Amino acid sequence: MQVLLSETIISNKIYNDGLNDGLNGGVNHLFLLIKDKPGLNTKQLKDVIKTSQRTVERLIKELKKADKIIFKGVPKTGGYYVVNDDK
Repeated sequence: MQVLLSETIISNKIYNDGLNDGLNGGVNHLFLLIKDKPGLNTKQLKDVIKTSQRTVERLIKELKKADKIIFKGVPKTGGYYVVNDDK
């Protein structure tokens, strides 16, 4: 029984690590896109990465929380930009 429990723990760790890598990959992909094409809004970002608006908003929330990006402009015509680390 101990071996089965160990295999389950190992399997869950691999699954969770893979899941976390996937989530981080989405955030990193969006960050690099904003860095490469600054000024895009959520609708434009959604069209480029071919995902839902809600997913883009969730990824943007993570990047804003980490102080990696900011929104400049008015809601209708503004977009997202990478925060400069030159302080």
